[in-house]
Amino acid sequence: MMKYKGSYRLLTVIDQETNDFPRTPSGDVEEDLEIYITCQYGNRIYAYGTDGHKEMQLAAYIPSLGRGRNVRKAMDKEKIEYYAYDETDEEVRFLFSAKDIERVASLLKAKTGGANISPMSKRNLPKDKSVQIPDEDMKRYKDITSSLDKDKMFSIKSVNKSF
Repeated sequence: MMKYKGSYRLLTVIDQETNDFPRTPSGDVEEDLEIYITCQYGNRIYAYGTDGHKEMQLAAYIPSLGRGRNVRKAMDKEKIEYYAYDETDEEVRFLFSAKDIERVASLLKAKTGGANISPMSKRNLPKDKSVQIPDEDMKRYKDITSSLDKDKMFSIKSVNKSF
């Protein structure tokens, strides 16, 4: 999937317990993480394998039955070939050839913002907004920083950013 870096926004799975990339016991990021192209509405495009002729197959995952059926109709209308179309009661998945990536990505509204960001970048990790600073600590912080010169405020800014 890395060959699509620069064209589409690539992401990888995140460990829901740690909000980090899955890691080995030694702390390294696991090597065989699923990388996918992220699309609007939670749609995803990911590598599935080859079709026996060494042509890469991709899979599209659509978490909405209605949207998935609409995409299927649009693909039929545009004569985009797909394989192994599968519907459950809530989602749709189908396989297609990598040569049709641009057309399918357009239908799934693949994201292009951040296309040059590595899927393993820390910028792709969820932001933790649950840190609450107690009021008295915030008051102490403001008292300390209000008396600093402008040149020292830049160092405070960098410390805050790394925090």
